[in-house]
Amino acid sequence: MRLLAKFVESDYAKVDKLLETRENTLNRLEFVDAEIEAEKKELLAEGSVIGSEDQDLFYLRRLDGGLFTLQTLDYMLAWIAMEDDGIRAHITQMLDRKNLSLKNVVETLRSYHGNINMDVSDESQRNDKVQAGVTQRAILENLIAYLEGCS
Repeated sequence: MRLLAKFVESDYAKVDKLLETRENTLNRLEFVDAEIEAEKKELLAEGSVIGSEDQDLFYLRRLDGGLFTLQTLDYMLAWIAMEDDGIRAHITQMLDRKNLSLKNVVETLRSYHGNINMDVSDESQRNDKVQAGVTQRAILENLIAYLEGCS
């Protein structure tokens, strides 16, 4: 409860900081995405086939280029929006000023949900990793369902 109060104090200043960081991260990620798209076009023009290994490498580059940060920010924004109606209204208002909405946050969370990897080769770590993945997926599903209900 005290943590949530930190996001409400000073007229939602910490929420604004999360949204500002989200915008900066999104701009950085758009640049990386443009580079990847150019590389894909170049590979296709050369007659190369873009395989699953290439797709994995592109995804890792996107994670390094800001996707991980964007996913984390949207996860936090969704969580605090779910916990406090005033925060949700503020987030919605601030996103609307940038011609965005909670649907953009949902889109990021869906991508995050779809890419949670529960494959582990080491049997000793397998059960813990699978359980953590299942829990993370369940949390994301609930956050997504909540935000979709708000839209």
